[in-house]
Amino acid sequence: HNSGVIHSGVYYTPGTLKAKLCVEGNRKTYEYCDAHGIPYDRVGKLIVAVDESEMLPLMKLWYRAKANGVEGAQLLQTAEEVRAVEPHCAGVMAVRCPSTGVVDWARVARSYGTDFEEAGGEILLRREVVDFEGAEGSGNFSGGSTKGEAAPFSPVIVRTSSGEGIVADRVVVCGGLHADRLAAKGGCDPEPRIVPFRGDYLLLDESKRHLVKGNIYPVPDARYPFLGVHFTPRPDGEMWLGPNAVFAFSREGYTMGTFSLRDMWDAFSFEGFRA
Repeated sequence: HNSGVIHSGVYYTPGTLKAKLCVEGNRKTYEYCDAHGIPYDRVGKLIVAVDESEMLPLMKLWYRAKANGVEGAQLLQTAEEVRAVEPHCAGVMAVRCPSTGVVDWARVARSYGTDFEEAGGEILLRREVVDFEGAEGSGNFSGGSTKGEAAPFSPVIVRTSSGEGIVADRVVVCGGLHADRLAAKGGCDPEPRIVPFRGDYLLLDESKRHLVKGNIYPVPDARYPFLGVHFTPRPDGEMWLGPNAVFAFSREGYTMGTFSLRDMWDAFSFEGFRA
């Protein structure tokens, strides 16, 4: 459930872990795909200012790109330079990130799983985690600290909805859309709360796909926590235009008709959402 983009790290505040990991992850993604024969397309990205009012925020992104060490980042300072990269793109200035690409992340994830199993690991699917408990003799389970200090390690029982108990020495929770709930069950702070939004895309007609060569993004509007509607080439050759941002009535609400009363209540009762 993502657009398949390999991001370059241009947007994040310099010096933050997000900036460091995105730039490093960009490089390592290509290295991993090369080593495992996974196809990708390094199509690049333009972040385009369409008029003078967007030039200052675009320059701020350019300074971030340089500070973060985004590979090959360029500032295109004229409309002619923009059209030299994207002939059908109208803009007065742009930041170009040639290290941006697209890949089938589902295939990458399956490859990670194969690596894990070949290293002796076991992947247990279709198990809903409902709780964490301290193993017998290890005392009460205590998850991560809300103050940042490391909690002592002790055996943990991962409880599932079927009553199964999986004993582990270490548990790393990557809960995605349910990360806040799992954090609370593990004794951590449940905030920030997950508020579900769904992004819808339009599909560019096949006869028009030749007009767009790579990712084309607008200059982000600082009033909204989104990157704006953009063109995204897909690994299968399709060209997406989007996304919008629609409040979803369920955390797993990938279609209009999906509804969860619990998810709705969690979202509307969260003070951060109402603010």
